[in-house]
Amino acid sequence: MRARQLGTWMAALTLVVGCNQPADGTANREPSTAAKQFDPCSIPDDAIAAAGLDPATRSAGAGNGLTTPGWQICSWDGPSGDAWYYYSISFSMNHDLEEIRLQPGNVDHSEIEFAGRVGLQYRMDLRERLSVCNIAFDTQAGVAAVMASSFRASQTKGDLCEIVRQHTEQLHGVFPAS
Repeated sequence: MRARQLGTWMAALTLVVGCNQPADGTANREPSTAAKQFDPCSIPDDAIAAAGLDPATRSAGAGNGLTTPGWQICSWDGPSGDAWYYYSISFSMNHDLEEIRLQPGNVDHSEIEFAGRVGLQYRMDLRERLSVCNIAFDTQAGVAAVMASSFRASQTKGDLCEIVRQHTEQLHGVFPAS
């Protein structure tokens, strides 16, 4: 089930930020040829477990055979034994926070501060958008887009915006510096 939902989310993300020209015609950030893109799946299992996620459920990529050029993606289920949601990190050297902010499918924006960073909390305008919450923030190496999503809207047991923020704060040290 998670692969299908993550695949749907990533397909939407790819459609809205996947091309290399935003709506205003300015070029996106070009990746440094010397820089290596941050891979969220490289986050150590002990950091994932300390954040309250299940490291045994690590899933790389968007699932369902979808490709997401320019994005590294990794996700984990919530706490073992009561995993009603998953947490996903997408990272790109080719995009930035402003690009995510300007995408018409991203709604309910609010500026947030967490762990010494400034970010954008938003929801993707999907049919069941109350079962997903996103935070995006720029780093020196690119943009991180993190998400918490319930496996099924009917299974949602808590505030996904609070959950995504909590896990992102707990993992703040593993992301490239802002």
